[in-house]
Amino acid sequence: MSVSAETEGAEDMTIETVQTGSFSMDYLRFGHGKEALVILPGLSVQSVLNSAADVAQAYQQLAEEYTIYLLDRRKELPDSYAVQDMARDTEEALRTLGLERVCLFGASQGGMIAMEIAIEAPELVKKLAVGSTTARVTRERYRTIEEWVRLAEDGDAAGLYLAFGEAVYPVQVFEQYRERLLDSAKSVTREELGRFVILAEGAKGFDLFSGLSKIACPVLVLGSMDDRVLGADAAEELIGQLKKSPDTVWHLYDGFGHAAYDTAPDYKDRLLQFFLGEEGRGRGFYISEITDEIFARMKGRSFKDDCTVPREDLRYLHVLHKNIEGEVLEGEMIVSRHIAEDVLEILKELYEADYPIERIRLIDEYDADDERSMEDNNSSCFNFRLISHTTIVSKHGLGMAVDINPLYNPYTKIADGERIIEPLAGEPYLDREKEFPYKIEKGDLCYSLFIERGFEWGGDWTNRKDYQHFEIPESNDLYR
Repeated sequence: MSVSAETEGAEDMTIETVQTGSFSMDYLRFGHGKEALVILPGLSVQSVLNSAADVAQAYQQLAEEYTIYLLDRRKELPDSYAVQDMARDTEEALRTLGLERVCLFGASQGGMIAMEIAIEAPELVKKLAVGSTTARVTRERYRTIEEWVRLAEDGDAAGLYLAFGEAVYPVQVFEQYRERLLDSAKSVTREELGRFVILAEGAKGFDLFSGLSKIACPVLVLGSMDDRVLGADAAEELIGQLKKSPDTVWHLYDGFGHAAYDTAPDYKDRLLQFFLGEEGRGRGFYISEITDEIFARMKGRSFKDDCTVPREDLRYLHVLHKNIEGEVLEGEMIVSRHIAEDVLEILKELYEADYPIERIRLIDEYDADDERSMEDNNSSCFNFRLISHTTIVSKHGLGMAVDINPLYNPYTKIADGERIIEPLAGEPYLDREKEFPYKIEKGDLCYSLFIERGFEWGGDWTNRKDYQHFEIPESNDLYR
């Protein structure tokens, strides 16, 4: 048995072949960490190793902590090749590579293989993460795969690529990738289509549901509520069985499709946090410029067609926060570059002090509708708009104001003899003498941290009250 370098890629990235006694398997190796992270990809029309550079880029932040092995399926496929067989071969490849106690991540069909390995070879797996997968492929869950098989058997590579893309991606992403998928289809060979059929049919009848209790390592399950391949119930069923163990954590995405492992911007962060465990505390806080992927989520929503704030003046914050139950959640916020460092540090200190914040999501998830966002008690910052009846950009429009737990800390004023309340659902929380969760009070930690960094609180205003609101006042030099 031997391991040999086959081709060289970019620096610190190689595609190699592991040779066992009965088969060979290609894999991509990159990263420079002391521990090993093994990734088992899902079913694909062509080998994911054809996109090795893209994969290495996508997992760059994990490569700083781990040496990553992305394993393809074996080269020489038998006529019939069930998931259980794939798991046995992958296990043998890991042993041949001398890998044990690895962090193992499997996506889709790769998740099925990963769970099999965790059950049958627990000594190989330190932690297990699975995404967009299922513990059993029922007749209904196989229906989409069965259609892919039919297209492949008919030799319709273009139809297969389009059907595959339409099922795994959200609609807007699929339309964005349509031409690229059609271009890829032109290079598909008959051999690749035949290989796809064997691997796809290998999932038929897969069922390890009754064996899930044998998984002894910590598990992270990442599912999708809009999974159009396996259905949302696949992830829910898997979570329902695995959550009986206190070492299981999970998250369900919505709006990112079956391919959330490619489309969800915080997916790799969740993997890193899970695999690092206590070592990863605090690493969930970072600032980045507005990437094309993030901007695509904002464009036409918070970043409207008439937005006068340059994209380069904004920053993306990734944070951790805790809700009132103490559950650790991940959050996203767009702010002005002028306050990015301060807001990141404030949210980090609130997290470390267990100060509860229920949600921190991009307001774009609410189609930039302030009322909907506030009703959902979502904390946010940037949303381009003008001050009513003026041509002046509001503080939120500049990304210079932050709202925290808005449902429980509403805005109110009297106009023309009538009381205005935003959000309207926040009316029960206008009485600030009452005790209720998520309330901001003068002198509390949230108030103090913002005030220390030059913000003013809307709860201190006299002609109106905005208990959720912290802004940089116009007298600040940042506006000059």
